[in-house]
Amino acid sequence: MADKADKVPIYEPKSPVSSAAGVALKAGAVGFFVSSLQNALQQHNYGAMGVFTRTGGTIGFFGPCGMQYHSILLTVVFSPF
Repeated sequence: MADKADKVPIYEPKSPVSSAAGVALKAGAVGFFVSSLQNALQQHNYGAMGVFTRTGGTIGFFGPCGMQYHSILLTVVFSPF
């Protein structure tokens, strides 16, 4: 019985800002990938810069969405209360 008590995880507070920033960078990378796919499938004469000029809003959309999702997940689902 004492062995189970020793293995109980102890709550360790973590910074939600640094964790959410890391997720925002990863979500921005996914947004860049989706933007490059959109750029490759569209017909235009912008070349490779079309990833940023024509479909770059996708990158700007995915990053904050990932950060917001992760910060809500940390504060609501994994809160110690």
